[in-house]
Amino acid sequence: MLNTTNISALLRWAMENIGYPIDEINALDGTIHIRLSDGRTGFLYMGEDGCPRAVLPAIA
Repeated sequence: MLNTTNISALLRWAMENIGYPIDEINALDGTIHIRLSDGRTGFLYMGEDGCPRAVLPAIA
C-alpha cells in the first residue's frame, strides 16, 4: 500500500531518472499512473525490495 513516504520517494526517483517531464500523475490501486510530456503512459511502484520501479513503453 502506498503511503506519503513511498509516494514522495517514487516521484523524486522519477524526476531524477525518467528524463521526460511528467504531465499527469494519478494514484490508483497501490500504484502511481503517469503520463509523460512525450505522450507515453505507464506507472510507478515500489518493489518488494523497497526500490522504485517504472513501467513505461520504449521510445518509438
